[in-house]
Amino acid sequence: MPVRNAIFLRSHTGRMEIHDKSNGLTQSERQVLILIDGVTAFSGLVERLARLTEDRIGRAVATLLAKGLITEVLIPASDAQPEMVDAAVAERYLYQSPLDPVTIISLNPEDEFGAPSPARQSPAAPIPELTDTLAPLEEPQTIVPIDAVTDEEVAELGRQVRERRLQTMPAASATPPEDAVPEAETVLWRRWDYWSIGIGVFLIGLGIALH
Repeated sequence: MPVRNAIFLRSHTGRMEIHDKSNGLTQSERQVLILIDGVTAFSGLVERLARLTEDRIGRAVATLLAKGLITEVLIPASDAQPEMVDAAVAERYLYQSPLDPVTIISLNPEDEFGAPSPARQSPAAPIPELTDTLAPLEEPQTIVPIDAVTDEEVAELGRQVRERRLQTMPAASATPPEDAVPEAETVLWRRWDYWSIGIGVFLIGLGIALH
């Protein structure tokens, strides 16, 4: 905040700003620049700009100083004349067009406006843990030599085949049909158990020959 008796003067850049409006000032900052004449103290600016608070005028002066548009008069001359601006030029300069910046009011004194804020990056999503496990590989089936198959194993194989066949067949009725063929007259090639045993032995022998 400038001292109340501080006097400021427009620089050459400040005079050019009034004509070309090239520094992106807000309307309140432009009002302060127009009233700075090299003679009026800061307290006089506060009185003449009654619609603005003293704090807002002080921040506008700080902005103008930072941009090099005004300088502080360290030793005021007793016969100094105020630097006036033509009314038409001042009116054109103070006109608020849609392209002109506006004043942003913030309750946080640490806020800084004008500089682009860094882009906010969303937190990276956590990498999911790999919970899927591979199914164990099935052990390769070994081929048993035909010489190593005993009669007991062949009989056990036939028994298992018969049990599986009985499980998949519908339950037989208690009374056999009249046209049923007696078991003694059943032809050998219709006995599925013998055929299953023969096919199993044939496949085992074929696997040994191919190996």
